[in-house]
Amino acid sequence: MGSILAIHLIESPNYKDFYANRLETDLIRPIAQFCDIPFTTRTVLSREYFIKALDEIERKDGCIPVLHFAGHGNRQGIELSEREFITWVDFRKLLIPVNKRVGGALFVCMSCCKGLSAIQSVMSMEQEDPFIAVVGTGASPTIAETSVAYATFYHQLNILFQQKPRSEGEFTKELRKIIKNMSAASCIEWVCLETKNIKPHFQNAAMRFSEYVESRRLEGT
Repeated sequence: MGSILAIHLIESPNYKDFYANRLETDLIRPIAQFCDIPFTTRTVLSREYFIKALDEIERKDGCIPVLHFAGHGNRQGIELSEREFITWVDFRKLLIPVNKRVGGALFVCMSCCKGLSAIQSVMSMEQEDPFIAVVGTGASPTIAETSVAYATFYHQLNILFQQKPRSEGEFTKELRKIIKNMSAASCIEWVCLETKNIKPHFQNAAMRFSEYVESRRLEGT
């Protein structure tokens, strides 16, 4: 039926994961396919190609672009395959122009250790928003735990936005329920920080999706 989400997965595995063929792309791709969510993936080794992958994120057909980062992180930032390090503050700076380019509708999912630090670093800054929301964990999850968590997340979020636009209170309540289910499925705690701009972007996208579904229904009659 389609989706208002579009996943852009950027993965930067360490050498052990790469050698053992432990790639999150191989797990998230079928989830996106089953949910009919547009999906692109890039494997990056260095900061140069990480930035190049960010530059490729676009907003098409009114979809909400989701940056899904799969890699390794700690309290200071993320480490790329070639051992290049990007601090959380630097990561935030890199996301601001991406968020501007997609009309302020960027949704970020951190599939790495200490991804919660990305949230905490943003909460202490009063500048331009680098996204409308970010999901992360303060734990050190395995690839199995992140895959189960995000399978739950994408499936339920996709269903939520195929429904009619909700009030802000209902929307926030349902999103928090999804994060709770995500935590229950993976047995570790996940959190989501929403900015004040999340509701109008998702509401507009949901309205466009409803119009799309209705037009397809009429074409079939």
